[in-house]
Amino acid sequence: MRAAAAIFRALGSLPNADISNVFMWGHSMGGAVTLRAVLALGDEVRGASIWSSSSAGLWEKAANYASRATGDATGAGDYPDILKAEIAALPFNFEPARADPTAFLAEIIPSLNIQHATGDPTVPHQWSETVARELATLGHPVTFYSYPAADHLFEGAEFQQALDRDTALFLRLMQ
Repeated sequence: MRAAAAIFRALGSLPNADISNVFMWGHSMGGAVTLRAVLALGDEVRGASIWSSSSAGLWEKAANYASRATGDATGAGDYPDILKAEIAALPFNFEPARADPTAFLAEIIPSLNIQHATGDPTVPHQWSETVARELATLGHPVTFYSYPAADHLFEGAEFQQALDRDTALFLRLMQ
C-alpha cells in the first residue's frame, strides 16, 4: 500500500488540490481496493463509499467465483487446491490473510457508506452486509444502504439516490 501513500502525497503538488478533503469511492473490485487504501492512508482520507464491493476473504471469493464458473453450486471443485498451488509457486511470499481487507476492519478510520443491490448477479449482497455489520460492531461510523435491484451498478433512480447519499456524506465530512 506504499503506492497509495505515494499517490496521495503527489496530489498535494497539483494546482488547487485540497488534500485536507480527500474522499474515496470504489465499485466492485475497486471497493476492496478502497478498503485497502483507506487502511493505508488512515485519517488522511475523510470518508469513503464502496458500491457492490467484492470485499470478502480470498478463499470465499475463490469458492464463489469458481462455483459460478463451473456451475457447481455445492463447491468450487479443485479450484481452491489449484489456487493454493499457484500461490505457493509465486516468486515472493504471499500471505492470503494479509490480502483480505476485511481482516483489518478495526484499523479503518474514515466514515463509510456501503451500498449494494440485493439481486446483484456479480458480487453477493451478503459480502457488503457482513462488512457493514462487522464495522458497526466495532463502533465504526458506517451506513449500509441496500437497494431492491438486480444489477451490479445501480441504474436510474437508485443510481441517483446512491450518488446523493455519497455526496451528503462527503459534504458533511468536509472541513
